[in-house]
Amino acid sequence: MVEFSESLANEPLARVTPGHSAEHHACTWAARPPAPVFAPTNAVFAALGAPPANPALTAAACAVAAPRAYCWGSNSTNRISPTLPGGAGCSLTAFEVAVAEGIADIARGYNHSCLLSVSGTICCIGSNFSGKSFVSKSTGTVALWRNTGVNAKSISVGGDHTCLVFQDRDAACVGQASSGQLGTGTTTDQFAPTVRVATALKFTAISAGAFHTCGLVASSAYCWGDGSLGKLGVGNTADYSLPQLVGSGLRFASISAGSRHTCAIAEGDGALYCWGSNSSGRLGDGTTTTRLTPQRLTALDVRFTQVSAGDDHTCAVDDQNRAWCFGANSGGKLGTGSTGTFGRSTPQQVVGPSFQQVSSGTDFTCGITITSTVWCWGLGASGALGGGNTINTGVPMPVVLP
Repeated sequence: MVEFSESLANEPLARVTPGHSAEHHACTWAARPPAPVFAPTNAVFAALGAPPANPALTAAACAVAAPRAYCWGSNSTNRISPTLPGGAGCSLTAFEVAVAEGIADIARGYNHSCLLSVSGTICCIGSNFSGKSFVSKSTGTVALWRNTGVNAKSISVGGDHTCLVFQDRDAACVGQASSGQLGTGTTTDQFAPTVRVATALKFTAISAGAFHTCGLVASSAYCWGDGSLGKLGVGNTADYSLPQLVGSGLRFASISAGSRHTCAIAEGDGALYCWGSNSSGRLGDGTTTTRLTPQRLTALDVRFTQVSAGDDHTCAVDDQNRAWCFGANSGGKLGTGSTGTFGRSTPQQVVGPSFQQVSSGTDFTCGITITSTVWCWGLGASGALGGGNTINTGVPMPVVLP
């Protein structure tokens, strides 16, 4: 899941240890959040973070207005902050992520988050289950934003693993490997990105889902990890611990791995392809039939520019800046104006403003408008929508900034 980077979807690596060296100071949480250099209401947002996940774990999101980032929602397991004012367990409105170095991107996973600094350094906070926060598994939770000592070009946070692409376009993943989702050829967890993903492949993008991972190599899609329900797109439901080519002959511009399905946008014509579980119609093909290989969405004759596969719904943006969602509608996360729980198996246009990017979480969705503001819709529990309350809404509402 990759990325408003919630891959927006819901939640996106290491634990602070006593006596950490000076090189870690760039990501030490400030005692008090520094005053913004500019008025946040004028913040120009360019990236969102919210992930496909367990509803109890993912009610939080983050967004980047470089060089600053803002987060809101649940702070269980310190997933977005070392502490919140008054020791609160959630923030109903956005707050600034207070780190010393500028932020280029931020990614949310089940119950941890990672950011990429402007210098390329990865810093993480929250759960370290299986080492997904780049710390030895003996460390359960990373309570402060910590410099992992790893530099990368891009990051993506999934369920219990985290993936990155280095400057040389090698890829590596850390965390849980039970289904082969680290792409190392084994099911052995790792907390240091020492074993690379299929070293012969050079990645331009990577997207970590719940228990599987996908990436792009010279416009070809590769997926690995948990193959149940066909979400690897290789024609079967087997698990693979090494990258497998998806849809021979298909060329993709972007890819997004969700909880139980995957979607990608084709090069050239901007066609949308999805595969995997189709429960609630999340593949958008007008059925609820599981698909083991990429299926082209034919219900709309539009050119898509961005897609985000969530838990049981999918959202995408076309070249006219219209947002479309399909799948389950719990809490109103399809953005059609309704909060009914019925699903939609064909794309439904999101009401409200025009969007340049969307991010699908578990039970909510967020997007960046063409005016670079952040709006969210769906289930409002724990302040996941950032609007100052916990109300569900089927209509996009602006995130309240400090």
